[in-house]
Amino acid sequence: MTTPTTALSLLLFRLSFFCTAGLKLQSQASKILKFAEFLELRAGAVAAGCFGVVARLDDCRAFGAGAFLASLPCAPASRQHNPFALRADHWRVAMRSFIGLPAPGATTVTMCRKCNNQLDHGHGHVGCGAGSATSALTRAATHSSTCKKGGFKTARHDAIAAVLCSMYRAIGGVCEADHEYGKRAEGDAAARKKANPCTLPSNAKVDVVFYGLADGDQDLYIDVRVACAESHEVGFKEAIAAAEKIKTDKYAREVAGISQSAFLPFVVGSHGGLGTCAKQVWALLVQRAKLVAARDWRQSWSAMTYQQVWLRRLSVVIAKQEAIATLVRVPLVTRQAAMGVAVFGEGEGGEGGGAGYAGVRVAAPGNGGC
Repeated sequence: MTTPTTALSLLLFRLSFFCTAGLKLQSQASKILKFAEFLELRAGAVAAGCFGVVARLDDCRAFGAGAFLASLPCAPASRQHNPFALRADHWRVAMRSFIGLPAPGATTVTMCRKCNNQLDHGHGHVGCGAGSATSALTRAATHSSTCKKGGFKTARHDAIAAVLCSMYRAIGGVCEADHEYGKRAEGDAAARKKANPCTLPSNAKVDVVFYGLADGDQDLYIDVRVACAESHEVGFKEAIAAAEKIKTDKYAREVAGISQSAFLPFVVGSHGGLGTCAKQVWALLVQRAKLVAARDWRQSWSAMTYQQVWLRRLSVVIAKQEAIATLVRVPLVTRQAAMGVAVFGEGEGGEGGGAGYAGVRVAAPGNGGC
């Protein structure tokens, strides 16, 4: 005999089933529409000959790109001791770069304060033809990725390697990174005497060694590289494949000669899109996380999955480095101006509540430095 409570429970279950099914269909339909709009936009860029825009669209659509956009800019107090927090001005600059725009207040003819060239200097093959407005804008938006001055590439490279190490250590893994060894050796004589585990027999160095991560519990050697597809004559996939080939030709054979070892290049686009081999490394990390979570409840993730958490953190550090590299190359500008605040010295605006920026004006192109 069915009681009223049982009948109500059954009715609620059926309603929840249909609601869930409806939400899934709605989500799937939304993805199809977004993909159709993307294809239409990409086809228009191809027809116009804007190959830099095509490369950026492919990079921004790749797995992992733009995950930082879902993170909220943090107040100064919240950023302390948190490497995965974004300042409001950094978020805005990174977002502009993501859609192909230079920093606020900068133009295509703004002088870079590191290399003393205009921001649109360099890779002239990108865009709708040499000298066109679209071409110049694309070059200006990607200048920080092509500029050879300032050390930005090294900082971004090491930040990516650090995230991957933290990601593996979070699930109990053991790894070594070349940039960490260098920092330890700077002020520690004992550390300098120890062999760098990232050094190969030929004295070439990979970036990270993950112990026991590869198939069959082999050690996985990886080398990080960032490919700016917009500065190449080829598309995003071709730029990633070319960078992966360079790394594979350089390291794979030598690593294969080491017992129980494998090599994979970790190549990402300048907007954070993961390449083919990078996705393989990512899949190995996620697979290991699932194994650890299955046997140890303390490694479970409640609010967000392991993959979502670290994908966003990786995107945040790339966006942060991109924003810093962009801001140090354009004329000095207050955070109030970057955020669109009209009155200097008032409002929240900065880390000192705005008071520390009173009277600071936008510098003329080429003047000053930081």
